[in-house]
Amino acid sequence: MGEERRYEAENGDFCSTRFTVTQFEEARSVKQVFDLLLFYFCNIEISVSEKIGHITIREDDGDDDKGIVQNRLVSTTHKHVKMESNTVMFSHYYDGSIGKRNGPGDSSYGLIVADFVDEDERHPYLPDQRVRRDVNAVLEIREFIPQRPKSVAGELSSRKPVIVLSRWVQNRMHYPCFPVCTDG
Repeated sequence: MGEERRYEAENGDFCSTRFTVTQFEEARSVKQVFDLLLFYFCNIEISVSEKIGHITIREDDGDDDKGIVQNRLVSTTHKHVKMESNTVMFSHYYDGSIGKRNGPGDSSYGLIVADFVDEDERHPYLPDQRVRRDVNAVLEIREFIPQRPKSVAGELSSRKPVIVLSRWVQNRMHYPCFPVCTDG
């Protein structure tokens, strides 16, 4: 399930906002999905290169702390347009089984929040050579137990828990400061 909105800002930037809810019915735990998402984001340059065919490299010093990752990516499109993004990602997993009170909200969950870096002295943006892409995102991974209607005997029938990813992402592609081929 999802919803997306795309629009052009007054200054010519292309923007999109997307909200999705994804169920992982075969996942074993919130932690499994959380760890897979972290692995994906920590290796995102490989995924971008494989999925959309852009040659993408990660420009950083690899000095990430646990729970904090910086993704400084430079891509070259099939039309030889260079693009860049610089995003810091914060993540936290809450293990609901520790000190569990068995009340509402006590289940395990994972949060991943990404925010673009507006200014970076170590890795400055190159607006005369590259199109800048800013990303903001919030991801929540939680377990839900689907409710079924009461059975003939009047009891609620039980169901297997489902891991659910709720994701909100906003992208902004800055209007380039140099000519870009738009045909073909």
